[in-house]
Amino acid sequence: LAKPDDWRAYRQRMIEALKDLLGEEAALPRKTTGPQNVSTKPQGDLVVQRADYPSEGRILVPTILLRGVTPPGAKPPSAKLPVVIILAAAGKESLLEQQGPDSAAETARAGSLVVLPDLRFVGELSSAGKTNDAQQRQAWERNGIVWGRPVPGMACTDLRGVLDGLAARPDADVGRVRVLSRQSGDLAMAVLFAAALDRRIASADVDLA
Repeated sequence: LAKPDDWRAYRQRMIEALKDLLGEEAALPRKTTGPQNVSTKPQGDLVVQRADYPSEGRILVPTILLRGVTPPGAKPPSAKLPVVIILAAAGKESLLEQQGPDSAAETARAGSLVVLPDLRFVGELSSAGKTNDAQQRQAWERNGIVWGRPVPGMACTDLRGVLDGLAARPDADVGRVRVLSRQSGDLAMAVLFAAALDRRIASADVDLA
């Protein structure tokens, strides 16, 4: 692969192979086309928005979005905000509660649009509380084998659905998307797969647990 064209052709073949491994063709058509706003309210020096983003079929990805409050009398920023998507095994609510220099809240205060989605099977989209968690997880993994849709592939589809929804926001610079994942190998792999398939993800910082 000494020539750039050879490398690009090889890369494209690998991307197509990855799509096949993730079962992208088996993903269900979306029943809803646009994001659904649930609520928007100020919380101190932040605006906290809750929204549902269509993924596949009837699945909606519950998401919290954080951005800084524009001070009274000040003009809203004219430039779009860089997007930081943060994922964690404990889910979006735990990320919202965290404080400190690397927290979602502080990242939003620093001038980013912070996005906290619950992908499959995390937070609101987890199986916890519905039935035995280990049994439910095994059932989904068996189903994934039958469908050719591994669990990280489903989460990858959810993440790309969130990116599609963010693209409609006037304040989001989807050309500057950074994704962080913590405490979950499945989430980490979903992020890496999505970064390989979707050029809107400019950088990724993942914890393979």
